Amino acid sequence: MTITARNTSSVDGVFRGCLNMTGMYSSHEFTLPIEAGAEETATQQIDVSSYVSKRNTSFSCYLRTAETERELSIGVVPQSDSS
Repeated sequence: MTITARNTSSVDGVFRGCLNMTGMYSSHEFTLPIEAGAEETATQQIDVSSYVSKRNTSFSCYLRTAETERELSIGVVPQSDSS
């Protein structure tokens, strides 16, 4: 999962966020130092096997920041044994 944050102020700052997952109730806190007027990107690797099973093939991610909260539902398509 890739998250891009933009600093729209005239001073350098730090974007702070927390990526929460359903299923195993794990969270990944992160910070991105961002210069004034710039944007930065962070990538968080997600091992979907921790969040899905044969009966439950989807999970949700919640991105929480100081100003907003967004939800993303992710569906996982199982690979066949021949792939």
